[in-house]
Amino acid sequence: MKEEDLIPVYYIKRFHFCPRTVYFEAVLGYKEYEKEYMIEGSEEHESEELKLNRRKNVFPYSGEEVLESWNNLELKSEKLGIVGKVDSIVKTKNATYLIERKNSLGHKKPNKDHLYQAMAYVLLAEENLNIKIDYIKLHYLKNDKIFTIKIDQALRKHVLWTIEKIKEIIDKAYLYPYIKLPYCEGCGFADICKYFR
Repeated sequence: MKEEDLIPVYYIKRFHFCPRTVYFEAVLGYKEYEKEYMIEGSEEHESEELKLNRRKNVFPYSGEEVLESWNNLELKSEKLGIVGKVDSIVKTKNATYLIERKNSLGHKKPNKDHLYQAMAYVLLAEENLNIKIDYIKLHYLKNDKIFTIKIDQALRKHVLWTIEKIKEIIDKAYLYPYIKLPYCEGCGFADICKYFR
């Protein structure tokens, strides 16, 4: 399988945010319009990575000693058909964590689209590094909200299902029906989407 045929992991987040966005980018070739808050968020993300690199011996989310860590890994899997960049993986004495940082506000629960994206990174990392990851830590940088999610089979299966659905959109050029959502106006595909309702 050629690398350009692999599905970027962020499509998994997109699919659960709105599956139409996958069609606009993967099938029609449109790029998401980058809003100002997206650019600001990218800078915050880089700042958080620098902090983590400075604290190499202590896992900031628990105070445990870090036995091994990996940062900014570009990984791919022909078996899964996906490619992506993992923020961080940290192994302590008690568990191995995948850390995914988001440049947004955390609420009462983690966003499902972020959780499924992170789970896809888990699958990539486990295959490429030959390790088992126990937990996902979703860190929302805007209000420093952190969620720890134990990885289970249901989560794994749902991400595999999502990958298949994304492949269908691409292979069959399938556009999901339009549904008005509260965040439609802030979407980077809002301008193109209105022509396909």
